[in-house]
Amino acid sequence: MSCQHDVTMTLFSRVFYDAKCLEDFPTSLRENINTDHRGRYYEDFYR
Repeated sequence: MSCQHDVTMTLFSRVFYDAKCLEDFPTSLRENINTDHRGRYYEDFYR
């Protein structure tokens, strides 16, 4: 009898930024910045 298992781990982090508008971020970072339902700016990181 043989058995094989696959395990995948995903690490996730969400960073909230204390910014008033999207223009507060450098132009190169703006495409990665999102807004939540409260209007807070954040960026997600996965590994």
